[in-house]
Amino acid sequence: MRLSLVFLPFLVFMFSAFANAQSQQSPPINNEGYIEIDLSNSLEGNKIIDRIHYLNIYSQEVELPIEALQFLASIDDPEFHDKLTYQRTEILKILYNERISPSDKEFLCEFYLGVDAIGIVPLHPLLQRYLDEGTL
Repeated sequence: MRLSLVFLPFLVFMFSAFANAQSQQSPPINNEGYIEIDLSNSLEGNKIIDRIHYLNIYSQEVELPIEALQFLASIDDPEFHDKLTYQRTEILKILYNERISPSDKEFLCEFYLGVDAIGIVPLHPLLQRYLDEGTL
């Protein structure tokens, strides 16, 4: 009995590690090499939020270039700088992710250009440039 109590935390840890590994599958890739986001299981009212969520999840590992980091640091937000910088970073990671399709990036730009919030407005010129030129 005593021996099984010692191994119980180990077994729980191993099971959780296995379950986590199973849920960390790589995203589906389409024929063009871009991540394909499947919204077939999304509720109709949640499709926009779900699409942004998946774009964000699939872009977590993207490292921003130094110019983007300097731009983010230069925006003066005295009270909420860290929170707003995090929010802006997440958006830019999607735009810099080479595995995200141009149509998904255009969707993201169009969506956030319609958001008039203190955290998003400084990104509007970059978002508009992407729509106009297809690049940052």
